Amino acid sequence: MRITIARKTQNNPAPAVTEKLLSTQQAMIERGKTELYSNGEDVNIHNLSMPLQSLIKTGEIVEVQDTDQGEVWRAKNTATSISISANGINQTTSLERPL
Repeated sequence: MRITIARKTQNNPAPAVTEKLLSTQQAMIERGKTELYSNGEDVNIHNLSMPLQSLIKTGEIVEVQDTDQGEVWRAKNTATSISISANGINQTTSLERPL
């Protein structure tokens, strides 16, 4: 299987990624995804904390209504943590927003 990764301009492919130990198609696809996600386009990282109402899963695309900036934007959740205190259960998410 050959996965071609192009960044920024379509005529500038990334260096080839070779993994001799990967023997299944699914493993190769996941390796390609890892390369894409680690070297993707520039992003802003936003860490948001909120009361836990429904769990935001890692990998989900979420829509944020930013009342401070007066805009709505979408981002990918790359990490979620849950904390419990006397004040309740909170969720902290790390969101990657493309520039």
